[in-house]
Amino acid sequence: MDELNAIIAQVKEADPAFAQPWEADAFVIAVALSQRGYFSWPQWVEQFAQEINDFPQRKG
Repeated sequence: MDELNAIIAQVKEADPAFAQPWEADAFVIAVALSQRGYFSWPQWVEQFAQEINDFPQRKG
């Protein structure tokens, strides 16, 4: 868990592109799980893209 918290801190400092802190946390968790072999990065990208396609943001 300490390793994950250290990575989260690095992402928050290095890339302020995330609109909310939880977004950076979620991304780091996805990276860590992929690195540990729970799924491949291409699998994650495919699933994430499908979720965005299935549930686009609503205007208004």
